[in-house]
Amino acid sequence: MVKARKYIDQRGWKYKVMRGIVDDTFKARYQKPEKSGSTGWKGVASLPWRSTFEEAQADLDRMARKKGWQTYISGGPEDCALSEHCDGCSFPKCPDYLSMADYGEELKE
Repeated sequence: MVKARKYIDQRGWKYKVMRGIVDDTFKARYQKPEKSGSTGWKGVASLPWRSTFEEAQADLDRMARKKGWQTYISGGPEDCALSEHCDGCSFPKCPDYLSMADYGEELKE
């Protein structure tokens, strides 16, 4: 099972994979810095809708590597991208609390 990873770019925009309103649809989404919580998440237009979380997360991971984004620390369990892909926020094991370097070989293609 792929763990949820979230990213932040140089502008402060946050990125994560979220479930769609239709069953079995997932897409990378972004949130501008002036928004918080569950408001303001928009789909990343250059990435497709996927039928699995794992496919959508792989798309986002590739984009993050290409653009040099960093993982970001969420506000806590309520900010989890998809809690079913996590065993709970068990600091410091939660991937939301690790840097890109901590992923090592896992993120290499």
